[in-house]
Amino acid sequence: MKQVLAALTLLCVGAGALAADPPTEGPRLSGRVMKVLDGDTFSFSSSARERFVVRFNAIDTPEQLQRGGAEATRALRELLRARPVSVVCYKRDERERRICRVFNARGDVGLQMVEAGAAWHFRRFESEQTPAERAAYRAAEDRARTARLGLWATPNPMPPWDCRERLRNMQRCE
Repeated sequence: MKQVLAALTLLCVGAGALAADPPTEGPRLSGRVMKVLDGDTFSFSSSARERFVVRFNAIDTPEQLQRGGAEATRALRELLRARPVSVVCYKRDERERRICRVFNARGDVGLQMVEAGAAWHFRRFESEQTPAERAAYRAAEDRARTARLGLWATPNPMPPWDCRERLRNMQRCE
């Protein structure tokens, strides 16, 4: 019986790992940030002189008119300021922004935003992360919440996806 349970566990874990694998990644492009547009979006120019708008994978930050929006933009600007940046893009969204993993000299910038309490781990898209990335982002958000960093300094901050829904319904965000 123990062997059957062990075999079933291995099969389930293996199937889960296959289902959770992120999409194929594109090449890593190095370049510079032209302009930070908000807390999770910026324009990028690669060393190949290609220019495009980058949207972070797996994070979401407060909207500009929302409490914490300006702070998230400042936090991203600081993380990307005067540093070499590289991106690994793997798809485009409905606005033709490239969805990318973003790296500076310290590592994963999205994770750094979550650690600082400047962003939510956008779990709606966590299937596009590796299992290790998902675990790191979840743990970082938990630590930021516990330490009441950034957007977690106020109780129950409104997630940006809720704010966007309210805006579509002509309601205010907090």
